[in-house]
Amino acid sequence: MQRNSFRRSTHAASVVGGFVVVFILVTALALNGCTRSSSRPALSTPTSPPKVVDINTLLLSPGEINSIMGTADIVIKQTGQAPDDSTDVSPIECHAEGYIAGTTEYSGNGLIAMRWQVLDNANGSIVANGSIVQAVAQFPSSDAANKFIETWTPSWEACRGKAITQKDKATGREFPPYIVTDVTAANHMITSVDASNGVARCQHVLKAASNFVLDIAACRDNISDQGQTITAKISAKID
Repeated sequence: MQRNSFRRSTHAASVVGGFVVVFILVTALALNGCTRSSSRPALSTPTSPPKVVDINTLLLSPGEINSIMGTADIVIKQTGQAPDDSTDVSPIECHAEGYIAGTTEYSGNGLIAMRWQVLDNANGSIVANGSIVQAVAQFPSSDAANKFIETWTPSWEACRGKAITQKDKATGREFPPYIVTDVTAANHMITSVDASNGVARCQHVLKAASNFVLDIAACRDNISDQGQTITAKISAKID
């Protein structure tokens, strides 16, 4: 999604986005004597099943969003249950950084379910007063969710310092360009900060939490850590 209420990306507000890798830890213990050696059978510890969480309970309420954003009138404008791809992003290799819950990123990766919302203030003033896209995507395992983050990290990092433009596919509307000023990646989480006219406008966070991927973009003038705060509150419902 774009990143404002027109669509589901954060600057343009459109929405939005895992893998399955089963990891088995095998420990082999060998005991060697002076005159003979013996070994014990390999011990296997299967991956724990993912925590049972109802995906419908994860997204934050408008009240919670308003508290984090320092606003009073943010409301839900759009909702969905599947990824889409309604906006062209240029350069195309920055699609993952610029678009939330996109078909390009989430299709064919074992996605089980998705829920997303676009929220902004009731009077329609997008960036200055706050715009949020929050999306959660469910995968078969935590390994799949972690793999999703690992797959898209290089794409995000390659967009650092680049100017991004977006255009709505249906209307042809072009949105103001922005610069990806910072990208950080650690502990199965990627965070980017976007700016226009020298002012930080949006923070986009992609994080694995158990077998879920959280795809969050928070926008307003002089954005700081609101995107990470939203992400942390959703993650706390899972971990």
